[in-house]
Formats: sequence, structure tokens, C-alpha cells
Amino acid sequence: HRFRHLRELALGCLVIGDLRRATTAVDQLIHQAPDLLRNEIVVAPILWHTGRCDEAKRRIEQLLQRYPDLNQRIMRQTHIQDAALAARCANALTLAGLPG
Repeated sequence: HRFRHLRELALGCLVIGDLRRATTAVDQLIHQAPDLLRNEIVVAPILWHTGRCDEAKRRIEQLLQRYPDLNQRIMRQTHIQDAALAARCANALTLAGLPG
């Protein structure tokens, strides 16, 4: 759970609409833990919502190369209590290429 605070900060910033800070937190997360699978659940949607759609797609493509059977139904979900935010993240994952 070493990087949990950055994931939560990034999500919180997305919720309040502070996309600059969300991007900063995501960039720190990518730099500090580039291969941590659970981060992708947060990183790709935030990249998508901050206008970095190509990067979000690339990260999902790389993830699917490593785990070809991965989809949103079987992955470990991040516990997002806000239903609207959870839906936004799921939609962004779908748009970035992660099967539903």
C-alpha cells in the first residue's frame, strides 16, 4: 500500500475537478511505481480524463500484452465509493481499450 496515498490523491483531485493536480499525482505514481498493476486501474482513467488519451490507450495496450485475458469484470477493483466517479473511471477504461 506504499503508493496508495498517490492513487487516492489523484482520484480526489479528479473528483473536485483539479486536473492539474490529478496529473501531477499520476505522473508521480507512474515514476515511482511504473509496473504496479493496481495503479493502472487509476492511472489510465485519470490520463484519459486529463486529455492524455493516447497515453491511456498505450498503457492499457501494454497491460493487455502482459495479461491478455484481463478485463474489467475480473480485475481487482479500486474501492471508489462515489458511484458517479466509479462509472467515469470504468467508462474511461473501456474507451482506453480495457474490455468490460
